[in-house]
Amino acid sequence: MALQWIKSATALFWSLIANVSGLILGSLLSHESESERRYNAEFIDNMMQNHNDDLTSDINLPQTIHLKPKTQILAELFCHYFSKQEVEAKITTVLQDAGLCSQELVNPQELANLEKSAERLLSGATGAAMAHILIRDSLLFTPDEMHELEQSYSRLLSQLKISPNQLRQQLDYAKEKEDLATQYSKELESTVEQRTDELKSALEKLQSAQSQLIETEKQASLGKLVAGIAHEINTPIGICLTATTHLEQETKLINTLYQEGKLSERELEEFFQLCNESTDIMLKNNERASHLIRSFKQIAVDQSSDELRYVNIRKYLNENLLSLRPELKKHDHIITINCDEDLACKLYAGTLSQVITNLVMNSIIHGYDEDQQGNILIQAEMNNERHFCLTYKDDGKGLSQQAAKLLFDPFYTTRRSSGGSGLGAHLIHNLVTQKLGGSVTIETSPGQGLGYFIRFPIVN
Repeated sequence: MALQWIKSATALFWSLIANVSGLILGSLLSHESESERRYNAEFIDNMMQNHNDDLTSDINLPQTIHLKPKTQILAELFCHYFSKQEVEAKITTVLQDAGLCSQELVNPQELANLEKSAERLLSGATGAAMAHILIRDSLLFTPDEMHELEQSYSRLLSQLKISPNQLRQQLDYAKEKEDLATQYSKELESTVEQRTDELKSALEKLQSAQSQLIETEKQASLGKLVAGIAHEINTPIGICLTATTHLEQETKLINTLYQEGKLSERELEEFFQLCNESTDIMLKNNERASHLIRSFKQIAVDQSSDELRYVNIRKYLNENLLSLRPELKKHDHIITINCDEDLACKLYAGTLSQVITNLVMNSIIHGYDEDQQGNILIQAEMNNERHFCLTYKDDGKGLSQQAAKLLFDPFYTTRRSSGGSGLGAHLIHNLVTQKLGGSVTIETSPGQGLGYFIRFPIVN
């Protein structure tokens, strides 16, 4: 057993030199000449092939080193690179790898095996060169233990017929490789940091540009709303102005007839009837204009400030559709709202308005042909989990499977030639997922329309 142990220890010893000089730092071998590589490779190969035949005697190393303090040193070192939960598992792995799970006392060679196992495990977190330095500086070996290990290695060297000079050359060679590895690690770290900074800067610029585009799209949407409402208000105001002007003229005519004493009873009755008709026209159209203005004012304020407030959902959806009347009246689409009359909750009303506006406009622009009449369903409800659920469906053209995958991508549009920006659906996704903290999914197929399923938490 002792002879077998020495063979294993010696194999580990030469494996250490071979790994340090040739395998662990293999990426840096380009720094040495071809003759140096050939010499060191031949030297190590010869030693590995011949050392078993040269061992002729037993070396007895007493087990006098307590294992527990050594594992505590390793645990303290591991704590800097692994979580507390992982450290215990890592220590067990190291002990298993070194074959020391059931031992309380070890000899210097077994402690060296433990050190090597710990170095291999730590290299996965820090790199091979750094792991070697950290283990070396951890004071796992006391000076007496190191002296005893050196003596055991000296006896091994004498049996293997290796001169101290040859060993010194190999260790110097390994030290050069270690220094090169440290230098290479620093250069690599610097390069990685530089590239990371460049990527962060590029990402920040991209996110800034995307935010600006989204804000531009929101302002453009609000601008279209302003123009549409202004045009829509012109109609009732114009009717009121016409009725007022006509009433003014008739009033002047009646006054003239009265002053001249020519006013008949029939003419006076006709004037009173005209007054009733004119006031009725002016009242109805003023109410219509007032309703439009109130609706637009609330929607515009919501979209500009976008503050949290309690909203009656059905009433607010109707106000949004009223603000879109200039666009809707150009088409014969039928919009149905399915929502309880008393459904109310606290949410970002402006964000909801932006979402509804873009959903409806996307259907009008992309979902239907100019002369096509469509049916649109807007359904709102709140589930038991205090989540607001909005379902929006049209029966328009729908999307192919490939187009559906790209729907929420910025600048993707099916109407590029008609001036589409490709930001409408992207804005919907951005508002729902980021501002409202929810999710949005779609259901579509060619000729079967497009459905949006939006869900987000309600603010208490």
